[in-house]
Amino acid sequence: LSDSLVLKWESDMHGSFPNSSVSIYENLVFINDLSGRIYCFNIETGKQVGKLKYSKGAVYSTPVPFRSIVIFPVARENENYTELIYYDYQNAKEIELIEIPGRVLTNLLTLDDELIFTTEIGAVYRYNNLGAKIWETHTSVPTRCNPALQNNLFVFGNDKGEIIAIDVSNGDSIYVKQIGDGFQSGITIQENIIYCGNENGNLYAINLDNGEIIWQFNSGARILMTPAVDSENVYVGNLK
Repeated sequence: LSDSLVLKWESDMHGSFPNSSVSIYENLVFINDLSGRIYCFNIETGKQVGKLKYSKGAVYSTPVPFRSIVIFPVARENENYTELIYYDYQNAKEIELIEIPGRVLTNLLTLDDELIFTTEIGAVYRYNNLGAKIWETHTSVPTRCNPALQNNLFVFGNDKGEIIAIDVSNGDSIYVKQIGDGFQSGITIQENIIYCGNENGNLYAINLDNGEIIWQFNSGARILMTPAVDSENVYVGNLK
């Protein structure tokens, strides 16, 4: 990237954005909003290619495109479950709708042709791209922290202030470490170190292999932002 960014296009959507990103597949850009819509744009022109609307829920997670389908969770309003949708956008039809207990508020992670994600009630699921469940495991602690994946470990924080690492091959827990106050930011992993911020404003560097704290920095206010890391620095914002 140069030091000067030039706007190529912009487009409006109906609802507001959660703490998620866009996803890109070939020349298509997919994005979600909190009014239950999924939009698809042409990456070169910004022209809207398509739109889906699920009026009784919100989509907190970035859609996951896979070849001719896009996968996304619709968290039902005032109800404690999620509809995991598999949508064939080339043929404009829904091919799977899977009801999952608890709302999915964080991003889905991909591993080969499969998905791994958490729910608000602390469950973790792994599904393949055909809608078949591979495994599920339950932590019984509310979870609103965006996860990360490295070295066959699925890592996330919870409202209790724990950092949890799960073996992606079978869903078994590798470790559960009590760190501090609750985590509602996201996890970043770089060179075997977990970086994350928590409710009391601490930024942590944690050993990926064993969950032990390497260092911590008190920012002075609650952290919801996912840290960004380069070869020398960690960047994070807080609510102050």
